[in-house]
This record gives sequence, C-alpha cells and structure tokens, in this order.
Amino acid sequence: MASPPTITCSPCCPFFHVGGLNIQTTPALQHGATVTIHSRFTPDAALTCFERDRPTLTVLVPAIIQAVSEHPAWATTDLSSLKAVSTGSTIVPQHLIDRFVARGVPVLQVYGSTETCPIAVYTRLGGDLTREGSTGLPGLFCEATVIDDAGNELPADKAGEIAVRGPNVFYEYWGMRKPRAKPLHDGWYRTGDIGRRDTDGYFWVHDARRT
Repeated sequence: MASPPTITCSPCCPFFHVGGLNIQTTPALQHGATVTIHSRFTPDAALTCFERDRPTLTVLVPAIIQAVSEHPAWATTDLSSLKAVSTGSTIVPQHLIDRFVARGVPVLQVYGSTETCPIAVYTRLGGDLTREGSTGLPGLFCEATVIDDAGNELPADKAGEIAVRGPNVFYEYWGMRKPRAKPLHDGWYRTGDIGRRDTDGYFWVHDARRT
C-alpha cells in the first residue's frame, strides 16, 4: 500500500480561518494524509521542511511564495517531493507562480470565500494549467457565473461580478438580524469580486473588492 501524502500547513492560514482549516487541513486528514504544522512561518523553516519532511502538497499565499523564493537557499532547496503548491486568498501575481513552475512544481489556484465554504473555483492537478492567471473551473456541486449590476448573466469574456451557487454556499450571517445587504439573490451569492470567464468556463479574477 502506498504511503499517504503529506501536507504542510503554513501559519498564514490559521485554523480559525476557513482557508487554514478547510482548504488544507480538513481535506488532508479526511484523505488520511500526514499534516505537518508550523508554530510560525519563516522562510528558513519552510524551505527546511521541504527537504526534511518531504511534503507532497503545501498551501502558500502570495506573500509566502515571495518570501521563500527570494531566500538565499531557494535555488539549492530540494523541491522534488512537491507534487503541487496551492495558492489563493488574493490575486496571485503570475511572476510568483512562475518561480515554482520554473522549479518543476505546478501551482494550483483556489478562489472562494468564507461564504462559499470556501472553495468555489480552482485549477486542478492534471487539468489545463496553460491559461495564464486563470483560477480554474467551478468546484464539485458548485456553480459560478459572472453577472451585471442587475443580476443578469454576462457573456464569455465580459467582466462583471462573480456569483456562486450550490450546497456549499451559506444561507445567512449568524446573529445579523438586519444585514447591510441581502447576501443571496435567487440562490446566488454575489461575491462583490470582479472577474470574467472564457467560453470554456475558466475564470479570471480581476479585482477582489470584498470588505
């Protein structure tokens, strides 16, 4: 029997946050993976972990990708155990993605929010990663679209607000009797983020304007 994969958890995604708990830790444990937890992030510790613990997957936000890839030990650190790096939480600059890709490690983007629990759109290992800057396709049991201010669906390659619908989407804000704005419109959660999708359904996020 093959040994389970390992996943390195970075403190940039603490367990009280939906990213740290539901993007990396919970799926890894459900899969039977080993989870290596760091008490705090430093570039030295992360790079040492890649060589010592041999993780097959790690989740790094853009600031951490920049920190590890600009460290003096970056060029000599053995990254061969990594099957992929997942990233998200904000718009990810392409030049940061390219730093891992140049080392032979695919970079997978994840888009979502606490309200979408949290993964709504993502790129997949083994999928089409040639669409530069794309955050991928909607997740399992999840729909995503791009709409105008009136809630009408926009055609391909037309920028508008990203909306998400599915059983993963929340239905109300706990304890908020009079929300500032109605969060759901005909079952769609209006994210407030601006993006587009192409004719094949792949999404790009242009502006994350949520507060």
